[in-house]
Amino acid sequence: MPESAHFTPQTFKFLHALARHNERDWFKAHQDTYEQAVRAPFLALITALQAPLAQISPHFRADPRKLGGSLFRIQRDTRFSGDKQPYKTWAGARLFHERHRERPAPSFYLHIQAGECFVGAGVWHPESATLKQLRAFIADNPADGGVRSMPRPSPAVTNSGASACSARRRGTRRIIRCSRI
Repeated sequence: MPESAHFTPQTFKFLHALARHNERDWFKAHQDTYEQAVRAPFLALITALQAPLAQISPHFRADPRKLGGSLFRIQRDTRFSGDKQPYKTWAGARLFHERHRERPAPSFYLHIQAGECFVGAGVWHPESATLKQLRAFIADNPADGGVRSMPRPSPAVTNSGASACSARRRGTRRIIRCSRI
């Protein structure tokens, strides 16, 4: 992976401005800036993550296609929302498991936003049986689940708006709780 940064101050300047001017006319007038400062660098990052992700597991995909790939679209689905702002004020991507359409599968999530960037991993809304299996695995394998050996976030991470997770036992279940730092 290259040592240079994919995102520049222009990326966050655009996202901050979009939060203030979240209107179709403004976005259309600044769409070239979005393409150059947000979308192209994010797609380059997704491409750069393909080889390291394959080392974690050959079953994960970082898909750099502009449409239908890992990068989420910038337009919001406002059909059932009281908030009718047309655009997301952040950019996100999901690095997914090859069988994510067939069954609940883990994925990685990357999020950039003016004032908040983070990385996440997990299973999105697993069914009850899957959730029960995940909890049982974490309870039976604390080192593999990363709960026992979870490092304390560094000051640089805590200032970026990351989450800290802690684990505790309640009965026979291990409860994992994450909170904003």
